[in-house]
Amino acid sequence: MRKFIVLLMLSTGLFSLAAQTGDSLLQTALQGPPDRQVKALTALGNRYFYSRPDSALMFIQRGLKVATENNMTKERLALMNLLGIYYNENGKYKKAKKILEQTTKLARQAGDTTALISALGNLGNNRFYVGKFDEAIGYFTRITEMYESRGNIKGMANVYGAMGNMYRQMENNPKALEYYKRSQEKFIQIHDTVSTALTMLNSAYILIEMNRLEKARDLLKKSYDIFNRKNIHINAAKCLQGLSKISIQNKQYDQALNYSLRALKIFKQVDAKNDISLNYSYLANIYMAKKQYKMAEKYLLMAYRIDSAQQIYNRLENISANLKKVYDSMGDIQNAYRYANKYVIFHDSVFNIEANKKFSELEAKYETAQKQRKIEQLESKRKLDKAHFRILLISGISLMLLLLIGAYMIVQKRKKQKEIAELELEKSRIQRQALSRQIELKNKQLAGHALNMMQKNQLLTTLLHRLEEMIAELGSEARRPLKKLQRDIKYMLHSDKDWDTFKVYFEQINRDFLQRLKDRFPHLTTNDIRLAALLRLNMTNKEIASILNITHQSVKNALYRLKTKMNLQATDDLRDFVGGL
Repeated sequence: MRKFIVLLMLSTGLFSLAAQTGDSLLQTALQGPPDRQVKALTALGNRYFYSRPDSALMFIQRGLKVATENNMTKERLALMNLLGIYYNENGKYKKAKKILEQTTKLARQAGDTTALISALGNLGNNRFYVGKFDEAIGYFTRITEMYESRGNIKGMANVYGAMGNMYRQMENNPKALEYYKRSQEKFIQIHDTVSTALTMLNSAYILIEMNRLEKARDLLKKSYDIFNRKNIHINAAKCLQGLSKISIQNKQYDQALNYSLRALKIFKQVDAKNDISLNYSYLANIYMAKKQYKMAEKYLLMAYRIDSAQQIYNRLENISANLKKVYDSMGDIQNAYRYANKYVIFHDSVFNIEANKKFSELEAKYETAQKQRKIEQLESKRKLDKAHFRILLISGISLMLLLLIGAYMIVQKRKKQKEIAELELEKSRIQRQALSRQIELKNKQLAGHALNMMQKNQLLTTLLHRLEEMIAELGSEARRPLKKLQRDIKYMLHSDKDWDTFKVYFEQINRDFLQRLKDRFPHLTTNDIRLAALLRLNMTNKEIASILNITHQSVKNALYRLKTKMNLQATDDLRDFVGGL
């Protein structure tokens, strides 16, 4: 019954999509014979791979099911590879590794060398994405050897390109350029102009990072001419975007604007959301440099919406920082404050992701050390078995040799155990360090938020007093808009929005404190709980008065009432009591 429901939902989704687009491919995917269904579903999976990933996954899984049910091994292997790529691209690395290992096994059984090489390459990418660089290089080396033995120049060129991509991600730019050059030479050898242009495009972006702008400009113009002539529009747009980056560095802002707007038009035509978002950020940078802040705000907000939907925290961090700068320049204090808070939140998320990445890299090194130890143990067993055989033939010399080998292996084993122990200690140290930094960052966020609340209340109170003086001096007609503004400021002073954000940060550091307080003293009011939280942070009476927007005497009275509600004696210290809860 469950299987029937899943298939019904899938079919419903396909019919809905077909009705919306009127696409003949969709009609074939639904109603054609199995071989044509699989071809149509594969084509649709590729078409929507980046623009509509959820739909792409649905098409790929449906095609894989049809190919499996109809024993279409070649098509099944192609779709399994495509599914592995999909999981890799969407950060589902464990799922990708599992499906690609199954693909490798099936390709070997079927004798499909093309599918096997593709699966090994995708596994290399998978290992690279999770920081296991030695394993990734191992996969790429195996593929290179397979291509060399068959004299497949194009295959070798593709692997060199993949190696270049890997070193580029590792920020080893000289090594990346070396492999891109090898790849380019191979593609030129077989007259593959499009792939040659792609390696030039990749090399150009690295040269921009290395500030070798003239060489980068030359490569981008050559690759743009090829992509434009071949109607490969998205890569032509990336060339334009690279030329825009060079123009920005040279402070040629009008030229940069022209390149970026041309690129944006192409990205929108192919619905490349990731590139559209990056392009919006580039355009915003140009307009900020030209001090056209309204235009910069427009493009930053559009980039923010796209990246929020995809939860790309590192880009959201940069966009929030730029929006704060824009609103500061425009004198919009409220929005500047809003995006300053968002920057802190996204910065925190990026920090956690980076810490997890470093931890994964260390874990990979630890696993490599364990594998090496197992290999050495197996090698040791082989040597000991051989020594035992020799003992049967030569008693005295073989016995001495055995003792020497045994002593050597013990020393090596202890040495390896020591190395593994040191790796475990380093792993624990990084975990503690990451936790310590996280707590430190949370404390800074909490203190910063409390300070922002205090400064905001002081500023609003000052504005309110000034408004009251102005209202008293003006006539009844002139007072009306000022009274509305007066009501708005009073509303902001008594709004709970800042307290809700403060509560999130507070509970991250002081876990379960508020719940313990409510359980022990259920009769406390909301204001009593807020007062206790500020005491927990060791705030002075003056700071508490500013944050709560009350007088210094009111704070003293509130503290006395709180002490009474907690059944404390006159000699008891309220701050010490709250701090110890």
